[in-house]
Amino acid sequence: VKLHITEKDKYGRTLAYVEVDGKDFNKALLDEGLGQVRYLFDSKSDKVDEYYKAEEEAHKNKKGVWSVDGYAEPGDDGGWSFDAMKRFLAK
Repeated sequence: VKLHITEKDKYGRTLAYVEVDGKDFNKALLDEGLGQVRYLFDSKSDKVDEYYKAEEEAHKNKKGVWSVDGYAEPGDDGGWSFDAMKRFLAK
């Protein structure tokens, strides 16, 4: 497991990505719809575009959280719907 620290955001939080067995774990989560790209305003990371593409593909294929109607929209940092997530977890 490797942690690649890329930068700090405007709030001083460390931004990083995780590599497991040579694979980008962050992207793997996004590929399966198990995460959402959030809070990367003005990020300098070279991974951001790749992460947004993975999120969009998972959304298009209704994987994971994207299988929940009304949960959120890819690329939207406006938050997610608690009620939609409750419906997802109740399945």
